[in-house]
Amino acid sequence: MEHIEPRITQELRLGADLTPDLHSLLQTHKDRFTTATAAHWGIPHATLHRAVKRGILTRPMRGFYVRTDVWREAFPEQRHQWLVEALAQRAPHLIFAYESAAAVYGIPRLDKWHSRPQVISGCRTKRGTHRASVKTFHEPLVAESLQVRGMRVTDPATTIVDLARRDSMWSAVASADHAVRHKMTDVDAINERIKSMSGRTGIARARTYLTHIDGRAESVGESWSRILLLLHGFEIPDLQQSFHDEDGFVARCDFHWEDAGIIGEFDGLKKYVDPATLNGRDPRKVLAEEKMREDRLRQLGLQTVRWIWADLKDPTRLIRRLKKAGVPRSQ
Repeated sequence: MEHIEPRITQELRLGADLTPDLHSLLQTHKDRFTTATAAHWGIPHATLHRAVKRGILTRPMRGFYVRTDVWREAFPEQRHQWLVEALAQRAPHLIFAYESAAAVYGIPRLDKWHSRPQVISGCRTKRGTHRASVKTFHEPLVAESLQVRGMRVTDPATTIVDLARRDSMWSAVASADHAVRHKMTDVDAINERIKSMSGRTGIARARTYLTHIDGRAESVGESWSRILLLLHGFEIPDLQQSFHDEDGFVARCDFHWEDAGIIGEFDGLKKYVDPATLNGRDPRKVLAEEKMREDRLRQLGLQTVRWIWADLKDPTRLIRRLKKAGVPRSQ
């Protein structure tokens, strides 16, 4: 595993290696910038070339530079969004689509993020300048593009359908669940886009995948779980059900198989290790509260089955766990 220096050590080393102007530029522009911005600051190309050669800067795309340690630590979706932002500065007329539009909206995906921004030409004919750093889809627009933070993107409903035309089922549904839950679009608008894209590559599978949208899912992991349940023949549970006993509210659970008296909880370990979720509380206290909560659910006649990310990545583990708990099969 690559050794990552502590941030303070990196800052000291970078401060010694960078010219004052380049150091100021990075601080001002959040550790990334375009060639045009560097030129505006009066920083010559030779300075940028030396910084890349010494490993201080990375050039992931022509005309775009990022501090190397920041680029390495960024999640793939963050990297993709930065590439889109940089390209939009150079070519503001481009309309970003597919996963590039998703990155701009903050719509999550479970599939791999590609290294090239994706744009739509707005027509079927292949015309215009070819860009090696861009993936162009030669398709007509089915709705007006929108301006989001200075970038032209396909509307959310179109973006969801485009993702479903190319992505895996679990990724497509996770993206759609998120967009609907956060009111970026709705099921009616998505169905209208499916109709208007009749005949396009992948539209049949998109139509199938997107029948499973449920905006009640609160995370991509819950969406992924639901699709795995479907694909492996389990009954689809109700979502986000609240339970009460004589002392009041007990819990709101991710999944509920009412007839079987079983509730399902995804990613139960997160609440014990994530600082944002802990919110300053002692993990031991959270664990004790969780045990009391489960005891109260058990007194209501409910059995709890839990799974985590590792179970989704190895579905055989999840299937064994669900079978052992007695989760019902679909008829």
